[in-house]
Amino acid sequence: MDIIEFLEENNIEYWTEGKNVSAGWTAITCPYCDDSSNHCGITPDKTRFSCFRCGEKGSIAKLIKDLINCTWNHAFTIANQISDYGTGGVERGALGSPPFASRHVAYPSTSTKDFPSLHLDYLINRGFSPDYLIKKYKLRAVHTIGRYRFRIIVPYFLNGIMVTYVARDITDKAKSKYITCPEQESLITFQQTFYNIDNAKRRSIIVEGVTDVWRIGDGCIGASNATLTHRQIDQLIDMDIEEVLLAFDPDALQQANRYARQLAGIVNHVEIAELYGGDPAEADPRTILELKQWLKGGQ
Repeated sequence: MDIIEFLEENNIEYWTEGKNVSAGWTAITCPYCDDSSNHCGITPDKTRFSCFRCGEKGSIAKLIKDLINCTWNHAFTIANQISDYGTGGVERGALGSPPFASRHVAYPSTSTKDFPSLHLDYLINRGFSPDYLIKKYKLRAVHTIGRYRFRIIVPYFLNGIMVTYVARDITDKAKSKYITCPEQESLITFQQTFYNIDNAKRRSIIVEGVTDVWRIGDGCIGASNATLTHRQIDQLIDMDIEEVLLAFDPDALQQANRYARQLAGIVNHVEIAELYGGDPAEADPRTILELKQWLKGGQ
């Protein structure tokens, strides 16, 4: 099924050319406002929509759900058929609906709330306050047993629900700095969301890793991909993020530029921070203060 077949099967009038229709887009009458024309456009890749009359925008799954009044599960099924929307992600509003309401992601059975001294020292030596960090980000520790031994479990939340986690090595000797939650045990893979997305703001800073987020705090979100996925872009739209500062490692300028190009049509303003000497987790206090002041600049 393609988007035209979906619209025709549901008796929804559409336009592929003419007034208000950009090349490659499909236009319909907006279901979210008193649109009397065809101001609601579906992107050429059929993954998102935007009404340039009322400003409503989001994923194609959201539009399908509201057009035909179906469940989130059915909307995702249709979205995957008519676009390259892909799998492995969940719309924020869908997390309270079946089948997700009856599922949850569990911490590894070997993890504990009681942090051994080795784990505490790892955080302290990097300038973090363990008591604050553990409570705020709901961290867990794994000591000497199992796949995640000598690691800190870092959960990812979306709409208040734990959707996946990563395990951060504290010895700096492991082959892999991070081990991810198995895909079959996740509601969303970490590549399909942002770390700390629930604490994003109108002005937000995007960084590469979880420790960068810890250093800056609320308003800072972490992404681990070379490019942003459709699901991540949907989440930025749903959070009404208007301005983004990309604060990546100095050697990740190419990735930052790629993100900036992707974000140009999604948010009102994008800029790239010039960091020297390392990523935000290793930055000096003055740099961190400047980043936090940038966040407050939109308040």
